[in-house]
Amino acid sequence: MVTRKPAVAGTFYPGSKFELKEEMEHLFSLKEVAEVKPSKNTFGIVCPHAGYIYSGRIAAMGYARIREIGKGATFVIIGPNHHGIGPEVSLYPDGEWETPFGKVQIDSDLVKKIGRVCNGDLLMDTSAHIYEHSIEVQLPFLQHLFGNDFKFLPICMLNQSMAVANEVSEILYKVALGSKKKVIFIASSDFSHYVPKKKAEQDDMLAIKKIEALDIKGFYETIGRKQISLCGYGPIATLMFISSKLGQANARLLKYGTSAETSGDEGAVVGYASIEFSRK
Repeated sequence: MVTRKPAVAGTFYPGSKFELKEEMEHLFSLKEVAEVKPSKNTFGIVCPHAGYIYSGRIAAMGYARIREIGKGATFVIIGPNHHGIGPEVSLYPDGEWETPFGKVQIDSDLVKKIGRVCNGDLLMDTSAHIYEHSIEVQLPFLQHLFGNDFKFLPICMLNQSMAVANEVSEILYKVALGSKKKVIFIASSDFSHYVPKKKAEQDDMLAIKKIEALDIKGFYETIGRKQISLCGYGPIATLMFISSKLGQANARLLKYGTSAETSGDEGAVVGYASIEFSRK
């Protein structure tokens, strides 16, 4: 069985099991995270993928909502491709991914089902995932909450156009939600990058309002008009498309913040948001 070794352990998050456990316990013991009530209706979350020192608290807010429903689930984690390696949309085909907490299994059954219907829209590929952090940094949160009792499906998007996001959502809607599995979606994204704090907050909230309204066209138009450097807009749009196909769905901001809260630098910040998608 092929094992993908961690690419950013020791940089984006602690590199030892002991230190990672301490970090997770710290994040989930924070007052605002501990006070988050778990939900039984959540089917997806948007989570940041920066270093835990910057965005871990905000990511934990989203994970706290699913801490009672994630055991035994398959998590479809969709992240952007930061390195430009590999095909337009890459689905890691099989094996395991490793973090300091241990190994996590790919849901090979779901991969095979997708392979039978995707018509090349998702290509089985490992190259896009070798150095990519956007999916990897989500796994320790899941391992902390659910141990080994979950599987996952990693999808890396180089092409994040509206059309491609819709194609990916169609496949996932038919296969993942058409199966008898418990499936939860994670769209991995940070928001504005390296702009003044005030601009980041203003622009990001415009985009978040479109997400909450499930206004996909308006979301893309806002990003383009305001030139928002939001790195995972394709994964977010894919989750929005899935929500629209489900019907009777809500999107709700749980927490927003910026890197200035850690660094103190308000001149060039990165924005982070945790957003919940749930059935009405």
